[in-house]
Amino acid sequence: MIFRRNLIWLPVGTALMLAAAGCGATAGVGAGGIFPAVSPSAGPSPVNYTIVLAQFPQLDSYGLAQQLKERAKALYGVGDVWLENFQEWILVNYGHYSEQTGSNAIQQELMRVRQLYPQLALGPYQFCYLRELPQPDPPAPTQWYLLNNRCYYSLEIATYYNTPEQDYYNRKEDAVTAVKNLREKGEMAYFVHGRLQSRVYVGCFTQTAVQETWQGNIQIRGLSPELNELKQKYTYHENGMKIYDIRRNQSGREIRIARPSQIVKVESLVRSIPF
Repeated sequence: MIFRRNLIWLPVGTALMLAAAGCGATAGVGAGGIFPAVSPSAGPSPVNYTIVLAQFPQLDSYGLAQQLKERAKALYGVGDVWLENFQEWILVNYGHYSEQTGSNAIQQELMRVRQLYPQLALGPYQFCYLRELPQPDPPAPTQWYLLNNRCYYSLEIATYYNTPEQDYYNRKEDAVTAVKNLREKGEMAYFVHGRLQSRVYVGCFTQTAVQETWQGNIQIRGLSPELNELKQKYTYHENGMKIYDIRRNQSGREIRIARPSQIVKVESLVRSIPF
């Protein structure tokens, strides 16, 4: 992408609004029907969970993880203790559970694991917790995945996350659908699936698309015309709803403002996954 040399300069540190007092959302699909709205998932829940007993650095820790696996099998009297390579870690996991197991049954098993946990003698820096296992990714072209592209900046415009209380587990499918809708409208749109959230992005920009300077204690952010145009075009959505923040103006009156889309450094996003 080629950027024009002229930049639009936007003040960052001189906002008229004071501290946020809350937020709200407008139901329904926004931006011309781009973002799928949350609806109950068809069929049984695909969401699965495990109980993490411990995590070790992958380097030189496989033997420790294996030893813990065998000790946990003997302590808890179960065979379903398993190892998982996750980024730089080896996780020692206990069991497989789903929403069909029932939240009470899962919590009771977690309590049992915690009651016996001190007997594993793992020291003060390990603890056990319930973790959602990743769902399979729906099919999508590889170039739609943001991290497969050489972008320095992109614009985050939406998030999807599963909400079991609404019987909604389609966050990955809906994020991909949003990208498909955006691309049909001519946008360079992308998604990223994290462990708990799926996020939607537009635009693939080089490092020169954003320039930051300071005037005293005020930060000034300069955006390329293309990036500024996208930022003005899209406000933020969560699970298909347009998000508003409740803020106070200079007179102290509460007003509702659409949450802006977020400029992200793709490099920082890579380091923060899972979000």
